[in-house]
Amino acid sequence: MFAALVTISPDLLAIISGLVIPVLVGLGVKLDSGDGKRKLLTGLLAVTVGLLTQLVAAPEFEVKDLALQALLAYGAALASFYTVWKPTGVTDRVQDNTSSIGI
Repeated sequence: MFAALVTISPDLLAIISGLVIPVLVGLGVKLDSGDGKRKLLTGLLAVTVGLLTQLVAAPEFEVKDLALQALLAYGAALASFYTVWKPTGVTDRVQDNTSSIGI
């Protein structure tokens, strides 16, 4: 009954999902880890978002759409990190409070 109230395009879903990737990276990477691990984890999460978006929201699976949605998620992750999460100190607080867990 309520399933068809809101329809979101797969591209918009990838962008919205990409906004939380920096916080997930902060949870998954230790504070003293290098930038290489952070970049790799951000990329892997963006590809995962693209894949899940393709599987859930798209009518049929296409590799070019997967690549587009992964790039959209990665771009949204970078933009949100440098404009929202880093200036407000959210990522630093997340990493300080979860410094014992992660890779």
